[in-house]
Amino acid sequence: ETYTDGTAITGAESAILTPGWATTVGALTIALDPDSPEATNVPKTASNVVYTKVKLTASGPVTINSITVKRAGMGTASNFASIGLFEGSTQLGTYKTLSSDTDTATINVSPALTLTAGQTKYLAIKATSDGTVSVANKLGLTALSTDATVSGLPVYGKEMTVVNVTVGTLTATFQSVSNTSPKVGEDNVELAVVKLAVNSVEDIEVNSFKLQQSGTAGASDLSNLAIYQSGEKKGACSYANDYLTCVFDTPYLIKKDTSKEVKVLGDIESGWNRTVILGLERSEDIQAIGKSYGYGVTVVDAGGDGAGNILTIKTGTITINFYGPDSGDIVVNQKNINMANFEITSNNEDAELKTLKVSVKINGTATSTASVFTNLELYDPVTGNIYDASADVANTKWDLKPYITLSKGVKRTFQIRLDTPNTTIAGNTTYQVLLADTDLSIKGLTSNQPIAAAEIAPDNLTGKLMALKAAGLTLTGVALTGVTKTAGSKGVVLYKADLVAVGEAIKTTKIIVDEVADNQLDKDNLDNLYLYKVVDETETLVKTLTDDKIPDNSATFDGLNLQVEPGKLVTILVKGDISKPADLTNTNLRITVASNAKIDSETVSNGVNVVETVTAADGSLVAIVANGILTIDLNKTETGLAKDLYVLANATTPFIGRIKLTAQYENIKIEDLVLENTANTIARSVKTIELYKSDKTTKLASANWLAGSKTIKFDDLNYVVKGDTTDYLYLKAILNKIGLDAEDTAVSGDIIEMNSTSTNAIFRGEDSGTDITNTSTTMGVTQSLKAQVMAARINSVANGLANGTLQAGSNKIIAKFKIKADTTSNVSSSGDIARVELTKLDIALTTSTKVNAANLKIEREGGLDDKKDFTFTNWTSTFTNDQFIESGQEAIYIIYADVTDTHTAGENAYLETQVAADADLDWKDDGMSAATDLRLYTAPIDGARLELKH
Repeated sequence: ETYTDGTAITGAESAILTPGWATTVGALTIALDPDSPEATNVPKTASNVVYTKVKLTASGPVTINSITVKRAGMGTASNFASIGLFEGSTQLGTYKTLSSDTDTATINVSPALTLTAGQTKYLAIKATSDGTVSVANKLGLTALSTDATVSGLPVYGKEMTVVNVTVGTLTATFQSVSNTSPKVGEDNVELAVVKLAVNSVEDIEVNSFKLQQSGTAGASDLSNLAIYQSGEKKGACSYANDYLTCVFDTPYLIKKDTSKEVKVLGDIESGWNRTVILGLERSEDIQAIGKSYGYGVTVVDAGGDGAGNILTIKTGTITINFYGPDSGDIVVNQKNINMANFEITSNNEDAELKTLKVSVKINGTATSTASVFTNLELYDPVTGNIYDASADVANTKWDLKPYITLSKGVKRTFQIRLDTPNTTIAGNTTYQVLLADTDLSIKGLTSNQPIAAAEIAPDNLTGKLMALKAAGLTLTGVALTGVTKTAGSKGVVLYKADLVAVGEAIKTTKIIVDEVADNQLDKDNLDNLYLYKVVDETETLVKTLTDDKIPDNSATFDGLNLQVEPGKLVTILVKGDISKPADLTNTNLRITVASNAKIDSETVSNGVNVVETVTAADGSLVAIVANGILTIDLNKTETGLAKDLYVLANATTPFIGRIKLTAQYENIKIEDLVLENTANTIARSVKTIELYKSDKTTKLASANWLAGSKTIKFDDLNYVVKGDTTDYLYLKAILNKIGLDAEDTAVSGDIIEMNSTSTNAIFRGEDSGTDITNTSTTMGVTQSLKAQVMAARINSVANGLANGTLQAGSNKIIAKFKIKADTTSNVSSSGDIARVELTKLDIALTTSTKVNAANLKIEREGGLDDKKDFTFTNWTSTFTNDQFIESGQEAIYIIYADVTDTHTAGENAYLETQVAADADLDWKDDGMSAATDLRLYTAPIDGARLELKH
């Protein structure tokens, strides 16, 4: 569905005026990101200024094909030179200009933007000004083309004002590349060289740039694309949809009045006779921020000698290439290590690869001695054939004689593999394979002639470095936040560390934990210590030390078989059970693994001891207390529970109170809960108080008020508040009826207003087992909102007249307000169903300067009484019948006025009305109790806005 600006995406207007909870329905929720910029001034020459950030959250799979951006504010569409949409550093679609007719721009997103269930994505709207100053605009999302149901549109950022400030300028000049005819198989080829020059205004940080590839080469023809400066890699580039997006690892600083040259390098994997032509499509495609003003700088595309460089990919008669794998770690006794994926293609005729010589470098030096590797071979992953190598000692190379047929134009891929022996090899020994064109012997099968080295491209291939890691183990302590725990607490996390095996699988056999300071490992405070192994969030108990195995100051976990695979992170946890009662003389508990002397490890393969590297971090500082603490209070901060209300007798009230429960240091069980009302007569009106969990759905308990008592008790509640958390319970009341029968005991005007009390309540710590009711419980004095019992009640107040135009004259309708009474079965003293009786209605009137309203009248639509005089400061008329609203009925009150208007053509002329506040409407429940305000959760209720016709 496509949702446009102004689409209704929430409930009907009546929902705004009726108490209740708003819900968001749909698969995609859109909201303003809290990180969206505040309203501010924007320099006139700044580019790609972030105007708005939005958050998209999906409850199910979502696909977005286009997004519409709209301008609002005092400016015009022409104030923007370009609008762009970004997810992080990735641009979605292309830059757009706003339509002067609609102030919108629709950005097509290809490939589509997708979200999975529960996923959140963040988008930024960036804009570049046309340079017009003193104009204020804001930008927002107003429509999406998507398969999902959408809520939250439109969403706008804050208004930005363009000011007469000039930011720095970055000039991009393309330089000539070193080789415009690179060959397939060549690595680190210059694809683009750009000189970035900064003027004298401010230092500039370049975050990213996007180059358009207008040549014929595709993504599969290029690999290992990256940004380099002075031979050092500065960031990575990704290629999609004919664009190369390059992002610096960290913002690249260029000082003012200086320039830097950056290069885009890549490997040529394929693409004979295809072309690479890289250039800027738009100046905004360089994302750079000025250090002084903090905005996107002005970018100038100066072209240059290298602009439009055409690189044409070439091949030889034979094309060779090493295509991965990337550099990595290897270990001793590792088999079939792939040192290079060797690709070879005969381009002109069928051919035979007779022999090849591979150079193996160890720590940078070629060797033909198999002391640190064995079984050098050429492996064909398609056929499974293996071709063994033999040493060419004279040339320090390794000979292979595969005699493999190469079909014309068909790329063959082989692996050059070797093994490492099961012997001790120095750590960080490096391995690398190389191949030169002169090392291949190839014969053309059609020409029956040998193919010369000059016909093989490129000249040399160099594999990636592989580094052998010596066996070892690293233990890195993890900093933990201090906690307070009670006596009897179980499984308290005391220490955490990460283990990583280096080189090969390692087995840890002993770990010693020591106290950090004196008396911080007191055996009288611990019943048990536990060592856990954690892999992929799964905890496995490794060993338990009971109290008789825990000496003071230090504890040893020995006889372990704690195995760690190379490169696999294993976390260890030490947990403890605090004694009950604890030794409160030494109230702090803290342990650590202090050095590599405290851990023993060996290789799994042959049991050789290894060197451990320990980065120490102290465990959690655990403060031990005798028992937990509970704070309990009625809480009025939640919308819907912060304002007094009227409740209808003979019905169940909405929630009338929230109990805030905060437990510290341990779980607290509320065995018996007692609440107290301000008046002891409340039992006549309240039949039952119901208690609900924080989800407001699950009823926890109910209790009846005893006659003549101010308190109500929930016996055997046994509700647990988790330690170090805050929980909430909610209250409803079931009310008795107001009427003439003996059981109709509710009284209009009775007020429910409760607070918590510890009298006859019982609160107990779960770990400590201590009754904390009178020792460690803080009882708040906050009372719940006042809920006044009524026989009849106003349900809602709403505008009943649409906005429109009005001709000046006598007896004109200027307002209608709809007032509805709740449905009730309560009975008045006359024996009739109770009615709402209106006693006051205040209406605010606003007009333009040349419009006046006088001689106001009021009447009820379809009523029995004639029009009555009316003023805007009070309901001064006295109705005989029409002030009463029957149960469940809606009354519409019409306001008339004599309207005069002296405005001239072109002037703004209007009048509008409003019920501005709760206190503007008074009423009674059929003469029983006075209600001095409305007490509905509603904003001021606007009447119609009427424009005066000339």
